[in-house]
Amino acid sequence: MEIPHGLFITALTLIQLLSVILFQKGFFPIKKSLSGQASGRDPPIELLTGSTVAPPSVQFDKLIVILIDALRYDFVFNKKSQPTFMPYTAKLLERGQAVGYTALAHPPTVTMPRIKALTTGTIPGFIDVVLNFNSQSLQEDHILGQFKQAGKHLIFYGDDTWTKLFPEHFTRYEGTTSFFVSDYTEVDNNVTRHLDNELEQHDWDVMVLHYLGLDHIGHLAGPSSPLMPAKLLEMDKIIQRIHQSIQNTSKETGGRSLMVVLGDHGMSDQGNHGGSSHNEMATPMVFIDSSTNTKKPRYKDNPGEVIIDQIDLVPSLALLFGLPIPQNSLGQVISGLFTSLNITEQLTAHLINCHQILNVYQQNVPNYNSTSGYRLYGQAIQYHQAWLRNMQDGHLPVDETNQANKIMDKYHIAMETMRGQIIRKMSNYDIPAMVIGILLMWLVLLGVIYGIVWSSNSPFVLGLPTKLPTALAVICGVEAIMCHMILCTSSYHSNSVCPSSGLGMAGLELAILIISVTSTLVIFSLVKLFLHTVSSMTVELSFLSCILWLGTILHTSTLLSSSFVEEEHQTWYFFTTTLHLAILLKLVFSVLEHKYPKSSIQLPAITSYSQSNTTGENDDNLPLRRVRSQSMYHQTEVNGLESPPHVMMSSLHTVTSPPHVMKSSLRTVTSLTPTPKKKVHFADGVKANVTFTSVLSTIVLLSCHRLLRSINQTGNKWLHLADVSDWLIRPENKGYLSLSVFLSLVLILWLQTSRYHNILSIVFSLVCSVGIYCHRTATGSLWLPWLYKNKIHHGTLEAQTVYFTLLTYILHMVLKHIRDIQQQKESQDLDHKKSRFDTFSSYCLAKDVLVIWTMLVCLLLRPHNIPVMAGNVLQHYVLTKHILPILSLNTCDITLLFVWMGQAAFFYQGNSNSISTIDIAAGYVGIADYSPVLIGVLMGCATYAGPIFWLLALLGHLQQYTGTRYVGWWVVRYTPSWHHSLCTVHDVRSTYCCFQYVVCRRNVKACYTLLLTRCLPLAVYFIMVTIERYHLFVWTVFSPKLLYEAVLTLVVSVIVLVGAMM
Repeated sequence: MEIPHGLFITALTLIQLLSVILFQKGFFPIKKSLSGQASGRDPPIELLTGSTVAPPSVQFDKLIVILIDALRYDFVFNKKSQPTFMPYTAKLLERGQAVGYTALAHPPTVTMPRIKALTTGTIPGFIDVVLNFNSQSLQEDHILGQFKQAGKHLIFYGDDTWTKLFPEHFTRYEGTTSFFVSDYTEVDNNVTRHLDNELEQHDWDVMVLHYLGLDHIGHLAGPSSPLMPAKLLEMDKIIQRIHQSIQNTSKETGGRSLMVVLGDHGMSDQGNHGGSSHNEMATPMVFIDSSTNTKKPRYKDNPGEVIIDQIDLVPSLALLFGLPIPQNSLGQVISGLFTSLNITEQLTAHLINCHQILNVYQQNVPNYNSTSGYRLYGQAIQYHQAWLRNMQDGHLPVDETNQANKIMDKYHIAMETMRGQIIRKMSNYDIPAMVIGILLMWLVLLGVIYGIVWSSNSPFVLGLPTKLPTALAVICGVEAIMCHMILCTSSYHSNSVCPSSGLGMAGLELAILIISVTSTLVIFSLVKLFLHTVSSMTVELSFLSCILWLGTILHTSTLLSSSFVEEEHQTWYFFTTTLHLAILLKLVFSVLEHKYPKSSIQLPAITSYSQSNTTGENDDNLPLRRVRSQSMYHQTEVNGLESPPHVMMSSLHTVTSPPHVMKSSLRTVTSLTPTPKKKVHFADGVKANVTFTSVLSTIVLLSCHRLLRSINQTGNKWLHLADVSDWLIRPENKGYLSLSVFLSLVLILWLQTSRYHNILSIVFSLVCSVGIYCHRTATGSLWLPWLYKNKIHHGTLEAQTVYFTLLTYILHMVLKHIRDIQQQKESQDLDHKKSRFDTFSSYCLAKDVLVIWTMLVCLLLRPHNIPVMAGNVLQHYVLTKHILPILSLNTCDITLLFVWMGQAAFFYQGNSNSISTIDIAAGYVGIADYSPVLIGVLMGCATYAGPIFWLLALLGHLQQYTGTRYVGWWVVRYTPSWHHSLCTVHDVRSTYCCFQYVVCRRNVKACYTLLLTRCLPLAVYFIMVTIERYHLFVWTVFSPKLLYEAVLTLVVSVIVLVGAMM
């Protein structure tokens, strides 16, 4: 049985995507939570016989929450030697009218999960990173619901995420779009303009204000931006304004209000967030009292010295306002807020909090009564009972306060222990879905290996055994269906793999049957082919090939370590440096040995098996079997690829030779028989004369790599170190940044148009380059005084001009391509077809796409990363023009080389395996309105700018000496059985039949290799994260990496599907 390679590659790609989706759905679980709401009618707590615990007295009447997005702890708690940008808040802390804590946010440090945590007291799941862009109504018990249940009136102004999470809780509200990061002025003014009216009214009990401007400035320019001090001072004045108003209200009414100033998350040194670094997790939490008593400090804790969890806010607010604690809360009361209560009420507050956590503990931890957390809770209760008994008997010691503090410490220890065990147990992993995802990924890996081996024999079709007993395949399919049915009817029922509808179940069972039968055939064929290969196949190895394949395998092994995952950039930097040094040494040794003459490369004619592979050619030079024919012929390579058709056919006769002459020549070739050879041949890896230019180009490649890796520090361990980008983005170095961006755009324009003299392409690239520079100048990042004189704006018009230019160029390219295809189909003259073939080839088309992509990402990337993109273009230029032409690398090796360069380019940009390095601002370049899909696409383009650049460059390199795919469809005459893709030599158009053979051979091997670079690490990584799903770093290291790998797999899958159709 034979199936086309393209169909097999498409099936493997789709199965790979299905595997990733299933595993992700099973790995990112939905937490278990108690349903309903806590109420004051809950059973009371009994400590002594006949005595119940009464809640502490209510301390405040009104609550004002000022949430400043991305407010980092050091923005408020400055050292005395550093200037403060929030003087009024600092004065309140100094006088003791406010108390400040450093509150740690649990990752992921993005807005929507943090709002959930601040209102429910729970720790959100990591999948909330994805849901952050599509907030839905919160169903868990939360503090706002408790206020509303108590009859309080709530108002809100700010981030519209609150109105989506709590749609029916606010009496008055107005939301602003939180993701339009270009705006850092109006987004805050829309909140502040309501203050005067609301502060004059007294019909509300809770006011929530969410300011976004500080976060937007961080995304746009980072925490060191000159815009940051002014924004912090603006926030401080708002705090002063509200505090003075509630002070006056307290004097008039005698009430007492509490104002809480906090941040939902911090901000990295690059201005982003989402990861688990200290700057992203550490936020200030300041509690300000409306009371005017300033004779002595009201709070004991020094500002910022005490570290708490953000979720501790929930039980503290609930007890201060006399409300039930939300029943899923894991927060602990902040002891420093209850010092105005008597010692008995303070103990009561801790008891109520500990008892509430015990309820969650009982629901999530099996056999809870035999655990350490429950024992510690019992010990704290016993000490508390003894203390109350002594108080009733009048036998309290002199240091009763110290004794009470020790009891409160025991409550905190018990709560901390129970909380830690709850967090480890509350994740509900879908193990069946994860296991199926793992099995599918390993099935794809086996299929890819089989396809790579088989493609050496036939570039068009894949052979499967026909003698395999039908009963074996049927038995395997039936067993798989039975296992699936047993799973769906057992206690391990999985919603991911067990549809509720009958039609869905039937379709899934059919898919399982097909996959099971196919996998059985593939595994059987792979074993049989492996045994045959070991005994007969010639293996071609070179030093560079060994490095590429060994490095790919070693990288997969590094994914088993959390430290290697955090510092993955070091792995790729080491591999690419090693490869470049190996190339340099190879070229230098070739020069010293004078192994090759200085004359230009001489392409050998079509030879027999015995004549080939004598000077280290690659495995693509091995004889190619024609479909259903015993004839063999040899093909040469140019630039590491098979030679173009006119070179291949020149050894027979000219392209205009009569058919009978070509037929006789081909018959002569096919009459040759192979001679025995060594099974393993180690080639020297160089096939052409080595010149000084080649050696110098390799040195340039190495130097460029060293410079690019120093522009942006990334990873975790050395992220704090200063780098080139830190120096460039300083305001005093604006001129140097402008010069580097200008030179980079000029270099890109010159390199990408130097080998393709298309005037229209040059004009479009020039217009885009000017637009890119003007856009960044308009935003204040670059210097162009004669055009923009201190007029800083969003640069939307300039960016949209670049978008329009790129779209126009794409439209022109598509129309020209369609017109060229139509002319080729209408023409019957071979010479005319050849001229059209030369003027508009798929190589030119791929190069146009590469130019468009380069211009697009230069617009999206931050200014200091434009030189990074120029470095990628320079590396591509010297690699393809001066290095690859003299290296004997087969298609698989070249594909691995380009993949390695793409992985290194990903980290050149400053990316890492942390969510915080995603540049959200890139999604808003030139966008006037909020569009989640478009913003997400632009963010993805900016994040994966380097890998996609090198993948597109690979497609162009593969098509360098061939025509368009559509030329192949009419050049090659297909037989009714469409897998018989070789034409007959009797047709005059068969001059190009070898072209179709070569094109398919290269594309098939490249597609299989790209799939291998994805399924190999994923197959291993899936197993590792499944085993380590309760690891300490599972949410901070392994989970972000899993998301990055999923998106990269999607990108590579698209490229593979495009390559399979070419």
